[in-house]
Amino acid sequence: MKNISLMVKPASGHCSMRCRYCFYTDEMSHRAEPLRGIMQDSVREALIRRLMEEAEGQAYLVFQGGEPLLAGLSYFERLIDQENQWNRNSVHVHHSIQTNGLLIEDKWADFLKKNHFLTGLSVDGSREIHDSFRVDVEGKGTYQEVERSAKLLAAYGVDFNILTVVTRQVARRITRIYREYVRKGWKYMQFIPCLDGFHEARGSAPWSLRPEDYAVFLKNLFDEWYRDMEAGKKVSVRYFDNLLQILSGKRPESCSLLGGCTPQLVVEADGSVYPCDFYVTDDWKLGNICDMTIPELVEAGREFRAASLQGREACRACHYEVLCRGGCRRDCDWQGEIRGNYYCEAYKDFFDYAGERLLHLAGML
Repeated sequence: MKNISLMVKPASGHCSMRCRYCFYTDEMSHRAEPLRGIMQDSVREALIRRLMEEAEGQAYLVFQGGEPLLAGLSYFERLIDQENQWNRNSVHVHHSIQTNGLLIEDKWADFLKKNHFLTGLSVDGSREIHDSFRVDVEGKGTYQEVERSAKLLAAYGVDFNILTVVTRQVARRITRIYREYVRKGWKYMQFIPCLDGFHEARGSAPWSLRPEDYAVFLKNLFDEWYRDMEAGKKVSVRYFDNLLQILSGKRPESCSLLGGCTPQLVVEADGSVYPCDFYVTDDWKLGNICDMTIPELVEAGREFRAASLQGREACRACHYEVLCRGGCRRDCDWQGEIRGNYYCEAYKDFFDYAGERLLHLAGML
C-alpha cells in the first residue's frame, strides 16, 4: 500500500492532565476495558514490522493519547531503532506527535528535533481559559508549564504548531487569542471544535461550542488572519489553509474536508485498531495490528466509511458543498444517526462573510 498512515496511542488514554472537556475520556467510558496500559515492546515491533513490510514509498506515524510522552523516551528511541532495522523497502517515515507539554524537557526536545518529529502542543488560548479547563491531576492550571515547553521547543528548533480546542469561551475571545499567539511567535495554528460526549445533548455543557459561537469564532479569526496575509505576514491556520488548497484545485489534507471518511487506522496500546480517533469504541473495533494486515484492517473499516456518506442529501444541493464537503462525521452524528452537520448554519454564515476574500487569496496563490 502507498502512503500508509497510522495514529498510535502508545500510552492509551493515560494522561498527566484532567481536561474538563476531554473527548477521549468519554470514548473510553464506552469500552469494556477503558485503559490499555503502555504499549508493550512486542506490539510496537509487530506494528513497525507490518508498516515497513506493507508500505510503499511513504508512511506516516502520528502519536496521540491520552498523553503519548507517558510511554517514555526509551519507547520512542526503540521505535526509531526498529524502523531502521525493518525498513528494507526504503520507506520514508514521517513522524508527528501531539502533547500537552507537561513532560517536555531538554532530552525530549533534543530527541524531537534530531528525529524530525512535527510536534503539536495543546494550548487553549489565554492563561485564564487554559487554566480553567486544562488542569493537572491535582486540579491546578497548566498554562505556565506549557508556555515553558513552547519556549524550549523553539530553542531547540523543533517544528511545532499550536492546537487549540475551540470551546465557547475560546470562541468569544479569539481575536485577542490570535493576536497573543502571533506576538509569541506561534504562527502555526490548528483549531478543533470542542466535542460533546456521545450521549450528551449538543451544546449542553458549559464549554460546549454552539453553532452561533462557531460562526462568530470563524469570522473574527478570519478577519485577523486575512489582515496579516494581506500585509504579507504569513500565518498558518490549518482550516483556512485547507480552504485555499480546495480553491486552488488541490486536495485538502484535513480529513473533515474530504467529503467523507477515508481509510484511517488508530492503534491503541494493546494493538486494537479502530477507524477514527473519534470512534475508538468497542462497537468499531476492526481487529488487532498483531493479527491482521493493514489492507485487511482497511477493508474491515468499509462499513464505517460508507456510513459517513449517509444523510448528506442537503449538502449535495448546497452551493457551498464544494468548500464545506459536509464536514466531520462526528459533527454529523446525532446520537448514532448520521444526518446534517451540527455546524451547517455556522459554515454558511462564514462562507457568506468570507467567500470573496478567500477567492482573492486563492487567486494570489
